[in-house]
Amino acid sequence: MDKDNDNDNDDEKNIIPLFPFIRTVNYLNNSVSMWIERWFLSSNAKDIGTLYLIFAIFSGLLGTAFSVLIRMELSGPGVQYISDNQLYNSIITAHALLMIFFYGYASINRWIW
Repeated sequence: MDKDNDNDNDDEKNIIPLFPFIRTVNYLNNSVSMWIERWFLSSNAKDIGTLYLIFAIFSGLLGTAFSVLIRMELSGPGVQYISDNQLYNSIITAHALLMIFFYGYASINRWIW
């Protein structure tokens, strides 16, 4: 019988959890797993709208950082900070995509919800 119990324990050790970090903080009385379920697995319209607002603010800050970098490069004639032309073009494209699709649509969509 002891041999069967050892096999059962081995099977439990071989299980790969879906969120391995949740098992490590199980001593917090499942508060972390409840937080993850509320914010990332929610179908509540208010929670989804709040996530849109947080994502829009984060995207706006990142897009503003790209804008500052572009303005610093254009502050004088010639090459200022970014010597690679392809990197400069990529920064402009990333700035445009962030500000139009992630910041603009996410902030507009926040008010639609």
